Amino acid sequence: MSERGPSPRVPFASETMESIQRAFRMAGDRRHDTVGLEHLLLALTEEPGARGLLTALGVPMEVLASELEGVLEEAFSRVPSSRRVEPEPTLGFDRVIQHAVVHAASSSARHVDSGALLVFILQEPESHAAFFLRGHGVDRLRLLRVISHGAAEPAPTSGDADHGDAPATTRDPLEAFATDLVAKAAAGGVDP
Repeated sequence: MSERGPSPRVPFASETMESIQRAFRMAGDRRHDTVGLEHLLLALTEEPGARGLLTALGVPMEVLASELEGVLEEAFSRVPSSRRVEPEPTLGFDRVIQHAVVHAASSSARHVDSGALLVFILQEPESHAAFFLRGHGVDRLRLLRVISHGAAEPAPTSGDADHGDAPATTRDPLEAFATDLVAKAAAGGVDP
């Protein structure tokens, strides 16, 4: 692999690996000698999976991208054009990747995805990336809920008559995933 990044043996989803590589390319294109969480978060905003999670949390993507671009311009120094640029990951970047890999290995996850990277970015208190996410109302618990359960559905309005009872059923997890054995027995559906 010509670009720096996690080893291919690490269980990364293909789009997540592409985002990590994109972060390294962004740093190289800007002639930054380090790849920070801001590069990573900006790369993740271009990935459909991460973009969907952030949008579900109400993050204005264009504003977030603009904030990240500003930090990349102001906080990262450019390497002189006479020198070759091979960006190295920051300690925060390495920690996020390592935590995501360890989490995937110790859980039932088949691979590291962008949601895991976003969760661990939030745990880096000294990063602008985490600061911007929190500034847009993203916290660990809300993010984990969206990763686990998807975006919350809007409340039905009087104009939603064409949806029938289906939305109410999908909103109540007990009704959606459990069987009412008492009602089933009363209807004669349980073998004594």
